[in-house]
Amino acid sequence: MLSYAGKSIGAGCVFGLNEALDQAGATIGPLLMALILYLNGGFRTGFGVLLIPLCFVSRLLAAARLLHPRPHELEEGTGHTFMANNLTRAYWIYLAAGSLLAAGFADSR
Repeated sequence: MLSYAGKSIGAGCVFGLNEALDQAGATIGPLLMALILYLNGGFRTGFGVLLIPLCFVSRLLAAARLLHPRPHELEEGTGHTFMANNLTRAYWIYLAAGSLLAAGFADSR
């Protein structure tokens, strides 16, 4: 859904928002659980508290699915095709360097 919604506000903004929310959740959830455990709340209390944002997000996702059952219709046009014939020399150097770096991290075990 996010990729189709990106047409109206920009792909960069959608990606940034998605990453910010992902990182916020990945940080706040464990910190909240650690706080509850520190206050002697126990795992049952911690998971019970984490159930609140789960219910909220589940309802939000269900509402988005009901409001936009076919998200591909949000995007206008037939789509984009990628043409590799106008890529610059800098792109190919960057691609080669990234490939060599990735090959260097490959483990031979």
